[in-house]
Amino acid sequence: MIDVYVDLVFCNDSVLRVKSYHDGKDIYYPLVDLQSYYEEDESFIIRFFHQNVFFEQNTTLANVILAIEPWQNIFSKYTDRDVNAYCAACKKLSDAEQTFSFLEISKSASFSRHYDYLPMKDDEDLTDFFNNKNNRIKTDLIDIETRTAMCGFHHGDNEHYSASHIAFDKIKHTPIIVASQQKNIFLGKESKILAENIQGLFIDKRNITACYSPAELSFSEAIYAIFIDGLFYHRPMTQEHQDAFNQELEEAMAEFDEEKQPALKLVDDTHQPSESTEKELKVKVAPGAFDSVFEYETENAREWDAIYAQLANKSNLKIGKMVLSEQDKSFMDQ
Repeated sequence: MIDVYVDLVFCNDSVLRVKSYHDGKDIYYPLVDLQSYYEEDESFIIRFFHQNVFFEQNTTLANVILAIEPWQNIFSKYTDRDVNAYCAACKKLSDAEQTFSFLEISKSASFSRHYDYLPMKDDEDLTDFFNNKNNRIKTDLIDIETRTAMCGFHHGDNEHYSASHIAFDKIKHTPIIVASQQKNIFLGKESKILAENIQGLFIDKRNITACYSPAELSFSEAIYAIFIDGLFYHRPMTQEHQDAFNQELEEAMAEFDEEKQPALKLVDDTHQPSESTEKELKVKVAPGAFDSVFEYETENAREWDAIYAQLANKSNLKIGKMVLSEQDKSFMDQ
């Protein structure tokens, strides 16, 4: 069996491919053909759930959904969404104008102090209970919440919009872009001290401490962002449902005044840290320590060569460097 520690790529021809190499070139194999090669059933896809996934440039939402059609029954159970219905909707002809310029998949994480709460009294109001600071006890633990999201954007506007209430035919031909950096947010008064002492931390427009780190998007996270966070509903949204949603939203917004955004607070991050005084670490490697690793890689390369020989003339391979649809930070942070 091939090494499943490989990258997956959603391609703009609606095919999900596995990246490998042959004769010094990048080779992208259709995953469904590899499944047939090994005479596996559709559960073959589960082995790749935790692998990194990328998107070829100009890949649309419909391209992605049709790419997983060979495994639509598994994804319907995994997401609790009717993926079969979404696949069928992708195949319907539509010239509807697209609501967004592009859809973005991004990752973020928030860090905050964990509190233990005292038991609620029998006659105590729930709102009063949570507003009473004496009911909570600060601990040495940290709550970490991670999120993978898919939002809609318009060119020239860094505001993000939900795609869940938009009629599906108005977003299905919209290209997808992935943010390759994730925003890490530190909540609480104590976090402000960090920004004064650590380079790379800053105070963002919501007056909270944040920093960026490289983001690796796994296959399962991409599926979650699209079907759970992005599309959200069990079946594709129709125009009738969108109109009803917009009417309810307009009525709700009429009851509230528009909230004012806090002013952006800038932090001087021009201070450079002093040079490290640590001594250079020297590592000694025992003879033959990595022999087993080299043997494994050699055997894995032979197997990929055998796959290439079998599929080269009858499979829809992509060969060479692929232009990916990604950019550094989320557009909402620009």
